[in-house]
Amino acid sequence: MSEFKGTPGPWRVDETVALGAYGVWTDVADRLEENPIQVCRFNVRDTIPTQEERGANARLIAAAPDLLAACQRALGTCYNKNSEDGQMLSSAIAKALGHFSPQSSRITP
Repeated sequence: MSEFKGTPGPWRVDETVALGAYGVWTDVADRLEENPIQVCRFNVRDTIPTQEERGANARLIAAAPDLLAACQRALGTCYNKNSEDGQMLSSAIAKALGHFSPQSSRITP
């Protein structure tokens, strides 16, 4: 499998942002600056209806690098990669790495 080409983890949620906005950050310094990098942000004006839901989404996104690594490790130790669990792991990894076609719900080459 190919490697994740996004912002390196670990990522963390900044829940101290006022008015229900959440940021997902990495403490891996930018090449040009020594500041953390913002991976994404949920604003109070976003279409996500509640602060609780915005926070839950931010926490899931912040866990993404760890979840990808766990899926890759689990697939590596999976006895039968063609089992339902093996296929689920393979599909999740492919989706995270951009090898997943949302139109067909199949892994693309």
